[in-house]
Amino acid sequence: PVASVAMEGTKGAAASAPRRKAAAEERHVCYACKRRFPTASTLARHERDSNLHRRVMEKREDKMRKRKRDLVMACRGLRHQIIDVDEVLQSQASLSEFERSQRTVLEMQLQQVLGEYGQAQEFLEMARLNRQVKESGEEQPPKTREARVGKLQLSAGVACWQSNKDVQEDRYIIDIEFESPEGHTIAGVAVMDGHSGSLCVDYLVEHLGTNLSRCMSSKERLTDETLTAAVQEACAMTDEDFLKKARQTEDLDGSTLILALVYPQLEPPAGNASRTPGCCRLLVACVGDSRAVMCQAAGSETEVGGAQLMAVPLSDDHKPNREDEQRRVESRGGSVDFEGVWRGFIPGPCK
Repeated sequence: PVASVAMEGTKGAAASAPRRKAAAEERHVCYACKRRFPTASTLARHERDSNLHRRVMEKREDKMRKRKRDLVMACRGLRHQIIDVDEVLQSQASLSEFERSQRTVLEMQLQQVLGEYGQAQEFLEMARLNRQVKESGEEQPPKTREARVGKLQLSAGVACWQSNKDVQEDRYIIDIEFESPEGHTIAGVAVMDGHSGSLCVDYLVEHLGTNLSRCMSSKERLTDETLTAAVQEACAMTDEDFLKKARQTEDLDGSTLILALVYPQLEPPAGNASRTPGCCRLLVACVGDSRAVMCQAAGSETEVGGAQLMAVPLSDDHKPNREDEQRRVESRGGSVDFEGVWRGFIPGPCK
């Protein structure tokens, strides 16, 4: 069709005009209420102020919540069936082709239901986000970002689900970017899981990037060791600055942190001469039990032509019951106990 329009010249242009006009009109349609508006501003006003639109969206959310509950029950049923099939497979020496394929069919059905559950939850999350934007009047931070480090072009995206919790205490930063003493770009992302409130995670979002830049600028040059030291100093600085404020108001807010920084390899590391300058390195730091995982091609090709993928852990969970962490907590006047999960407690003044 593109070639035919170009060859037909003005005729093709004239024929495409009604389509362009229709497309322009469609951009100002509220599909939930099935109403068309002359301008984007009138559509935005309708979505913001109309009681009809609010009632329609509430009704759609109620239907989606019911749909989500049904999908949860379907997932449970399929998982029980898979367990039953596994027991049969383990107990029988010879199996028919039907019995062998039954588990594969159930797995496919489960993946389908899980996909539909994800779509339902995403709809509810977007509806919740739109309400928060209307109530606060503030724009949400961007969820995609691109950056260039050395020869590497980076793309980052984020997804947030509040799910059934009353509040969202998780935060993210996808625009971390600062320079090494030589002027090379260092870019990264971070995810924080707040607890007992959002004061700590909000403080991290506001100050962590600045503190990373400040600590890196005090180094002579960029190496694995100097960047590691800068990250440790920035985390300690941010932690101490927040605690000064929290102690004054007796706030108990806290947060985990998973941080990933991509930086250029300026010189070949010792014992690995195959890596040439211009390559990039990845530094991952964690506080608490937030986790980083890398999806890596395994090398061989699958039947559908794509590389086989495997998950590679990039962090070690920093949980209270780890021996080194438990010693640190207890040495500062705290204690570690199991309350649903392993937790750190402060029975007295914390040093």
